[in-house]
Amino acid sequence: MENTKAKKKIKVLIIILSIFIILSGAVVFYYFGKTYEFYNYSQKEIEIPGLSDGFTPQGMCIIDNTNSYLISGYMKDTSLNSRIYYVNKQTGDVKYFYINTLSTNLNKGHFCGIAMQGQTVWLVTDGYLFCFDLNDFITYENQHTINAKSAFEVGINTDFCYASNNILYIGEFYRAGNYEVDQSHYVSINENETNHAIAFAFNIDENCLHGIQSTSASFAISVPDQAQGICITNSGKVVVSTSYSIPDSKIFVYDAPILNGEIALGLQTLPLYVLCSNNLNKTIIAPSMSEGLDYESGRVNVLFESACNKYKFVTRTREKYVLSFELN
Repeated sequence: MENTKAKKKIKVLIIILSIFIILSGAVVFYYFGKTYEFYNYSQKEIEIPGLSDGFTPQGMCIIDNTNSYLISGYMKDTSLNSRIYYVNKQTGDVKYFYINTLSTNLNKGHFCGIAMQGQTVWLVTDGYLFCFDLNDFITYENQHTINAKSAFEVGINTDFCYASNNILYIGEFYRAGNYEVDQSHYVSINENETNHAIAFAFNIDENCLHGIQSTSASFAISVPDQAQGICITNSGKVVVSTSYSIPDSKIFVYDAPILNGEIALGLQTLPLYVLCSNNLNKTIIAPSMSEGLDYESGRVNVLFESACNKYKFVTRTREKYVLSFELN
């Protein structure tokens, strides 16, 4: 009888040990068993600031002809005010700013996309667009509070933005179940393909309120699900960063958007362009948690949030740098 019990204990131990070995192997493979071709043709631009302080980066723009970046994001401790960082690649100067959005709740909000053109900077968060003077970010000292010049409610979720060729793009992130949008934003491409999110396009005029000609969009673009950032190349290609949680990021490169009639959004009826499989040029597999994009000097710059305190213990790759690549 005792011999039988001993055998059973040994079997149980063997099973437990086998499970432990399998799980350990899975963990080791998860963290060390995958490489990305993306690293072979990308290069480091700047170290992402604030990661060890609890900053979660979301949006990025490059200040023209200055080797300087603005990076927006929120804090892991949501009781703290969100930040915008200024990083000068050439001098190594790093400083951050608090933002006075005229609302205490929004000052601690989910600072998402950031964009600039000329002397104007735009920040999107929690459904709003905020407008700033670029010179404030360049001249003010570290930890200064910068006041928004103006603000308005956009009419869609505001999860990313980008400015190029006198057009400001503001778009939303969609994921079924936890990041829903109004169903009027759904665009059916074919029986197997549906985009669920929209980006608005506004004509830029820095002499006007908010830095745009009108708070009514000029046209809309149907964008893929889980879009985190967008940029447009000199050749007119549209690059979209998509990601959610720990799976690989996908960076889609599209040829020019396809005109697809009109779309009724609230009281507006806008010309509608689509990004879909019909104009998809290539798909780039990148490490998890890609966020905002910008395009500068022929290179697509990619921001990541995978190394921030909020996520670094669960991510396979903890990318601490803005990485850039050429499309070809």
